[in-house]
Amino acid sequence: MMTADSGLDGFAKSYVQNIPFVKQNRKTIANVVGLLANVLVLLVGLPISGTAQVVLAISIQGVFAVSAWLVPNAITPQQASELDEYVGRHRAEG
Repeated sequence: MMTADSGLDGFAKSYVQNIPFVKQNRKTIANVVGLLANVLVLLVGLPISGTAQVVLAISIQGVFAVSAWLVPNAITPQQASELDEYVGRHRAEG
């Protein structure tokens, strides 16, 4: 049975497919950048005293953890499929 809203079938899935890679994975990217910053501090900062190096590493990781927490979540392909299935089921019932 076709409804007037059938143009929205698969909308969430097509939306996710059009999200740029960077926007889809921004939380992971923020955490990887934080990890790389810490590795850089470890390699470059070897002459720094142990305590200062640890404080710097914890500070850097903290900044990147908070920035990743503040970045909004992107919808995942699995969530999009589930949303499309849910909408399709309820459209068929109505």
